[in-house]
Amino acid sequence: MKDKEVKILSTKLLTWEQKAMVLHPKISLIEFPFIQIKPIHFEWPKTRANVWIFTSANAVEAVLNQVNDDQKEFPIVWCVGEKTKAKLEALNFKVKVYFNYAKQLNDFILKNFKNNIFIWFRGSVTTGHLTQNFNQNIHWSEVIVYENESNPTQISVPYDAVLFFSPSAVESFLQNNSLKGKVCFCIGETTQAKVSETASNNVILPKNPTIENVLLEVKKYYLLNN
Repeated sequence: MKDKEVKILSTKLLTWEQKAMVLHPKISLIEFPFIQIKPIHFEWPKTRANVWIFTSANAVEAVLNQVNDDQKEFPIVWCVGEKTKAKLEALNFKVKVYFNYAKQLNDFILKNFKNNIFIWFRGSVTTGHLTQNFNQNIHWSEVIVYENESNPTQISVPYDAVLFFSPSAVESFLQNNSLKGKVCFCIGETTQAKVSETASNNVILPKNPTIENVLLEVKKYYLLNN
């Protein structure tokens, strides 16, 4: 990295603990929430499911704010993502099945579990990877429990790299900004694919899709490899 200060733009607001991971005199961090999460009221499905599925910690919070004890009944819980799993376990749910990516969970359901009754609590935006090739033999309900609201803005200050944590954040960012000449750090493969639709940037992914691992890749790229 030599003596140049690197300016990094995060497309979501980070916690103090997360920002501390890249705290360095030669790294400047800019933050702007290109996606805002808005919990919404939802109708509880009439058919009781024996498996609840969560693919984000935001969905966990939205559901637990509206669920009552009668509806909870301590169901079997499956999830996607370390943060989602940690949020569920903090609320005393026992996560029976966990994967890093929705596509992995999709394949697991198709191969092993066609007779369960599933309910998927999700946001208003989805990649669709969780329901690929599902048919009438899979009893499946989807409940939207929060909205992903685009929050586009033009970033006027210079920056060298961008941190993306969802495909929808990429779309929101690109409404008023360009990725030309920027290094992109993406949390996962679907986010990387969205970047690749419009740009041929240097894109870096962590081995495991978490915010912390994205920040570790930033540290490795700018501090350890230079």
